Amino acid sequence: MPQDTQLTQLVIHKLTQAQYDAIVAPSANELYLTPDDVTYPHVVTAYNDSTTGAWYRIWSDGWCEQGGRVTTAAFMDVVSLLQPYRDTLYSGTLYNLSGAYSDMCNLSFRPSTQSVATVYPGTDASSTCVWTARGYIS
Repeated sequence: MPQDTQLTQLVIHKLTQAQYDAIVAPSANELYLTPDDVTYPHVVTAYNDSTTGAWYRIWSDGWCEQGGRVTTAAFMDVVSLLQPYRDTLYSGTLYNLSGAYSDMCNLSFRPSTQSVATVYPGTDASSTCVWTARGYIS
């Protein structure tokens, strides 16, 4: 079987959305790219406080990841979220940095309201924990 040795050059065009919408007859050997922010979610706002450990990332589709540190004084404590979620259907994790005092089986993070979560560090002794939360904001 004869092998085709002729190479076709691929031409890549980086276009604005308006230019892309104006294309009437696309060529077979041309690739048309539009800005990524039109098609794919991307980070629009980020915050990081190295002193307190508080941070968040807000994505273009409304997804928000956030976290921080909390020093608990009892078996249960609350954390105030940096960005309130649109409902209580967000999830979170908790990690107790004071592991020697913690019953790791009883660690938990429970959404209470759109802006507050209850954390259970697994001990009634004072401990430092790191928390993260993920969900959609308004």
